[in-house]
Amino acid sequence: MRRRRLAGLAALLVCLACAIPLSAQTVGPAAVSPSSIPVATGTPVTVTATIADTAVIASSVQVMRYDAQGRVVATLGTLRDDGSAGDATAGDRVFTWQQTFYELVPGPLTLRVSAAFRGRVMRVLSAPLTLNVAGTASTIAITSPANLDFRSVSPIQVTGTVGDRTAQVRVNGVAATVSGTSFSAQVPILEGTNTLTAVASNSNGSTTTASVQVTLDTTPPRLSITAPDTAVPTTAAAVTVAGIVNDIVVGTVNAQQATVSVNGIAAQVSNRTFSAANVPLALGPNTIQVTATDRSGNRVTTSVVVTRVASSGAISVFAGNGQIGPAGGDLAQALVARVVDQAGQAAPGVPVVFRVAENGGGFISGSTTLGSQVVTSDADGRASVRFRLGTRSGVGNHVVEASATGFSGLATFAHSATAGSAKRIVVDTGNGQLGTVSQALALPFVAVVTDANANRINGVAVTFAVKQGGGSFGGKATTTVTTDPDGRAAATLTLGAQAGSDNNVVEATFVGNTGAPAAFLATALVPGDPTETRVTGVVLDNANRPLQNVTMRMFRTHHGTGVPEQVTTPVVTGANGQFVIQPAPVGTFKLMADGSTAANGPWPTLEFDLVTVSGQTVDVGLPIYLPKLDALHQLCVSETAGGTLYLPEVPGFSLTLEAGAATFPGGSRSGCVTVTPVNADKVPMAPSFGQQPRFIVTIQPVGALFNPAAKLTLPNVDGLPPRQVTELYSYDHDLSAFVSIGTGRVSDDGSIVVSDPGVGVIKAGWHGGGAPAPTGSAGSCGDCQRCQGSTCVPDNSNVPADVPEDCKSPGCSGGVPTTTPNDIDAPPLLCCFNGNPVNKFNITDLAECPRRVPYANWTMEFDGCSVPIVPGVLANNPAGGITTLFSDADRANPTRAYACDQHDTCYQTCHGTNMVGGQETCDAILRDVALSTCTASLQEPFDVLSGASVACFEYAIIYYSGLSSSGLWLGRQAFEDRQKQVCQCCQ
Repeated sequence: MRRRRLAGLAALLVCLACAIPLSAQTVGPAAVSPSSIPVATGTPVTVTATIADTAVIASSVQVMRYDAQGRVVATLGTLRDDGSAGDATAGDRVFTWQQTFYELVPGPLTLRVSAAFRGRVMRVLSAPLTLNVAGTASTIAITSPANLDFRSVSPIQVTGTVGDRTAQVRVNGVAATVSGTSFSAQVPILEGTNTLTAVASNSNGSTTTASVQVTLDTTPPRLSITAPDTAVPTTAAAVTVAGIVNDIVVGTVNAQQATVSVNGIAAQVSNRTFSAANVPLALGPNTIQVTATDRSGNRVTTSVVVTRVASSGAISVFAGNGQIGPAGGDLAQALVARVVDQAGQAAPGVPVVFRVAENGGGFISGSTTLGSQVVTSDADGRASVRFRLGTRSGVGNHVVEASATGFSGLATFAHSATAGSAKRIVVDTGNGQLGTVSQALALPFVAVVTDANANRINGVAVTFAVKQGGGSFGGKATTTVTTDPDGRAAATLTLGAQAGSDNNVVEATFVGNTGAPAAFLATALVPGDPTETRVTGVVLDNANRPLQNVTMRMFRTHHGTGVPEQVTTPVVTGANGQFVIQPAPVGTFKLMADGSTAANGPWPTLEFDLVTVSGQTVDVGLPIYLPKLDALHQLCVSETAGGTLYLPEVPGFSLTLEAGAATFPGGSRSGCVTVTPVNADKVPMAPSFGQQPRFIVTIQPVGALFNPAAKLTLPNVDGLPPRQVTELYSYDHDLSAFVSIGTGRVSDDGSIVVSDPGVGVIKAGWHGGGAPAPTGSAGSCGDCQRCQGSTCVPDNSNVPADVPEDCKSPGCSGGVPTTTPNDIDAPPLLCCFNGNPVNKFNITDLAECPRRVPYANWTMEFDGCSVPIVPGVLANNPAGGITTLFSDADRANPTRAYACDQHDTCYQTCHGTNMVGGQETCDAILRDVALSTCTASLQEPFDVLSGASVACFEYAIIYYSGLSSSGLWLGRQAFEDRQKQVCQCCQ
C-alpha cells in the first residue's frame, strides 16, 4: 500500500518514457533488375523486396525515387504480393513492382522500397538500390522562342540545347546547326499558331523531341462601325462611335490584342468591340476614320461619313447615354430622348420609337423585355425607357436608336456591359494529347474561365491538379495560373513515368467554382525503335460505312507555298476503311485525309494535327468521318460574279459571297463552293471553348479564302433568345483549332443567327456557332460518386479507401463520404476510443480506455502500510515503512506476503474495465491477510499481554473501512491513479 493520507492521497509519479520497444521490422532484402539500363531506351525494370513481418500493410509497400541529396522526388508505384502485375507467387512475402524506365540523362538513380507496419509511426525503408543509366545524354530543349510566343515575321530563328553532341537535329524538317550542346535553325512559320518540334537523332539510334508553340500574325484586324447609323443625319454635336474589331485569334479581342483610334481619339477595346465617346461633329458631312492596330503592328483603317444637321425639328439624346452596367443587368438611368419642333421648342405628344440596334438587350416592360417600344413625348418633349443590357460584355456594344416620324436625326445611345464573376471553367485546347513518358507534352492544357453568360474572365487564379498518372507541372502535382485577357489559363504537363492510354488525368478549377472542373486526359508512351513508328486509323462516312481509297498523307508546314511538304509515302484506306502509315516520322505533323481519290464522291479533304512517338503506334483515336459533299447545291463565283448559297433541307442557312471575294487553291479567282451539313457527333475536330455545337457545316474546297468575309446565317438550333449575341466558329487548319470568326446575333423573330457586319467566313472548312457547355466535365469523380456523361453522380457503392490506423471505417451516405468509429484500427503507440486516437501510455482518462491491458514494463513499488495509526500506541508503528505486522517492506529480502504489501501488488495490477470490483478485491485482500496476521498474533503471549493483538484487529478494520466502498472509500483515487500507471489503453 503506497504512502498516503486518509484525508487524501499524494500525487503519483507519472511515467514519462513508457514506449514499448518495437520488434525488428525490416524491408528487404531488396533488389533491382537489371541494375543498368541504356539511356533513351525504354527498358523494363523489376524491383523486389522480401518483407517477412506479417504486420506489414500490404497496400503501403511502394518504390520511391530519390535525388542526389537523399530527398524523395517521386513515388513510382506499389509493390504487390498477389501474383499479379509481375509478382511471381502470391503470398510468398516477396513483393514485386515492374515498370519501363525511359531516361534521357546518364548516371545513377537511387530507389528504395518503403513500407508501413501496424504499430509503427514511421515507415521502414529498404537499403538504397542503384539503377545505373549508361550512355550519352539524349536530352533536347527549345530555348527560343518561348512557348506561346508571338512573332510578326517569318522565318524565325529557333535555338536550343541537345545532350548528345553528335546528334542530328531538325526543327520542323529544317536541318539545324549543332555546335557543342547548342543548336539553331531558321524555320519558316505560317500565319496563325505553329507547333515547332525539334527532333534529335542521337548517336545510340534513339530519337528525342521537344516542342513549343509560336504564333505568326501578319494579317491586320477587320473593322466595322455599328454606331452611329450613317444613313440617318444626327443633330448631336458629338457622338459615340462604336463597332466591332475582329481578328482570328485563339480567344477574343481586347486591348492586349488590338488598339483602336477614332479621328485620333483612343477608343476602348473589349471582347471584339470598340467605343470612343464624344467624337466631335461639325455641321454638315463629317468623315469618321477608325484605325485598328494589332499587337504585331498590322494596321487597318476604315471610314464612314456622318452628317450633322441643325437641331430644330429633330430628335436627340437628352440623358442616359454611355452607361456601364453588368451584362444582363438593368441600367441605372432611363434612356431619355427629346423632340423639338422647327422653332426649337419642346414637342409634346410625339410618338418616339426606341429600337435595339445592337446586341441582345431589351426595353423593360413588366417581367419581359421588348426589342422596340413606342413612348409618347411629355410636355417637355421628352420620352424615356428603361433598358436591360444583353448578356455579352463589351464597350459601346449595346446600341439603342430612337426616332420620331417627321423629325430629323436619330437619338443614338451606346452602352457598355461588364462581365460578371467567374462561374464556369471549360476545356479550350490541349486535351487528348499523347507524348513520351516523363517528358513534357507538345502542347499546353488550356482552360477558359467565364461568367454565367460565357463572357471570358481575366485575372482568375486557376489551379491545375494532377489526379492520376503521376505527372507534374515543374516537378509539382499542382500549379496555379492566372487567366489572361482571353480568360485562358495554360499549363504544360510533364507526363508520369508509367505508360498507358489516357492514364494521365488533370483537372483545372478555381476557388468558388460550384460546377465541375475542366478535365484533361493524356496518353503516355515509351519511345522505341524509330523505324517502328506508325500511324493507324479508320475513315468512315456519316452513316458509319467504311470509305475505301481515301488517300492519307503526312506533311509538314506548308511554308507559305500552299503545297504540302510530304514527309512519308501516302497510303490509301482499304475495304474496311483502315490505314497504316509505316514507317512514320517522329515529331509533330499534319495528317491529311484526301477524299478526292475515293469513289462515289465527292468527299471532302480534312487535316489533323498529329504527334508521333518514336517506335510507337499512334492511333488517331475516333474514326475520321468524311461526309459526302452536296454537289447539287453549289455556288460558283468569279471576279465578276457572286451570290448566295441556300440549303433547302436546312431552312435558315445561307452563305453570301461578293464578286471577286474568293481565292481558290492555286490562286484561281473562279470556282465553285459547296456546303454540306455534318452530323454534330461526327465533327472531325474537337471544338474548343467547351462547345457542344448542334449545327455544323463543312464549306469546301479546303484552302479557299474569302475577302471580304462571306456573310453567314445559321438556324438558331440552340434556341437563343431574340437579339442574343453569340460567337461564330470556324476550324482553322493553320491554327489547328476551332476559333471564333466573330459575332452573330439572333434575329428579332428568333429563327436565325446572322453574322455581324464585317464578320463571316474567311477560310473554307468547318463552321458552326454556340456558347460553351454550361459546366465543365469531371475527369475523376470523387469517393461515393461515379462518372455519368460529363458529370459526377452519387454512388454509395464507391466506398473510399480505408485509411489505415485512423480509428475510422469509411462509408458513403447520399454520395457523400462518411466515417464510423473503428476502435480496432489503432495507430502505433495510440489507441482508439469512439473513432478518435488517445494515448496508449500515460492514461489520463480511464473512461477512454475500456480495452485496458497490463503495461509490461511497469516495476512494482512498495512502501509498507505508510499511514500512521495513533503515534505512540504501538512500538512497531507502520508509519515511515517500519516493519509492522502488515508489511516487511523495509527488510533486506522482503517476502511481499504481508497485508499492505499484497495490497500494493493488487493495486498495481491492471484490472481492465472492472474498476469497482478490482479495488474491492484488493481491499478485501488487505482485510483478510491483515486479520489472518492478527489471528496468528494471538499465539504470541507478548502481543496478547501488550494489547498488540487487540490493536492489530482494530487497525485492520480501520485500514479496510477507510479504503473500501463499505467505509470512507478513500482508496478510490489511489486505485484509479495506479490503474493509469500500470495499464496501457489497448494491446
